[in-house]
Amino acid sequence: MMLVTAALIASAAAASPPDLPAQGPEAWTTARAALDLQDWDGALSAAQDTLRADGDHGGAKFVEGYALHRMRRWETSLTAIEQVTADPEVGELARRHVALFDHRWRRDQPSLSLGLSMADDRGLTPRSLRPSFAAELEVPVVWRFNLRADLMTPWATADRLEMQGPLVGLMAAYQHPIGLWALDGAVGPTLWTGESGFWEGALGGPFPGLRAAVGGSMRPLRNLGVRAEVGWGATAGTRSMLNGWSRGFDARLMVTGYIR
Repeated sequence: MMLVTAALIASAAAASPPDLPAQGPEAWTTARAALDLQDWDGALSAAQDTLRADGDHGGAKFVEGYALHRMRRWETSLTAIEQVTADPEVGELARRHVALFDHRWRRDQPSLSLGLSMADDRGLTPRSLRPSFAAELEVPVVWRFNLRADLMTPWATADRLEMQGPLVGLMAAYQHPIGLWALDGAVGPTLWTGESGFWEGALGGPFPGLRAAVGGSMRPLRNLGVRAEVGWGATAGTRSMLNGWSRGFDARLMVTGYIR
């Protein structure tokens, strides 16, 4: 994937200089020269000087965004370049750049992940992993923080609480993009909405709990990605004759669809 990213960056770099306009303030000549030399700091400074002299100069706005991109300042870069996607001189180049890079690293868009979960049965001995279905609906809130609704389909524990049924949660998630990849962490309250097998099923839920998870995702396509996640959860028995905790780990492999 690093090779793919490098190829995309190289293709954008090769295409940009010939398509830039020739006319502009004196600083524009410096900006073009710095871009040809791959002097990203110099290109950024000269492009900003050009924009102070001519705030509508589309080429300078693109060079500003492109230099920021090469400096890995992704958010600011796309904000600048998206302003000139309709520019008659550099609009086609700007649209090509956005199409290549905008969707590949963003995690601040609504998404739905579906996949397989392998959950610890939380028994004493011997322990085992049981398969179940997992779903995560995530929506952006502010900056890199998202809100995640979490569902794990029915499965049973072999511990003292003997819980059976689906587990739902609402988690605060933090996403940290790294190119095509991203790392994330989430924590929040859960409810085990089924019942306990203790006392012949007479003690029903819901039972409150907590889940924390860390994961990683890759988004190679505009609307499709994959993610892996490891979580730990604990649920409390809150009925008479049913106290204590049910604790255990789970691991997930999921396909993610992004909405924009």
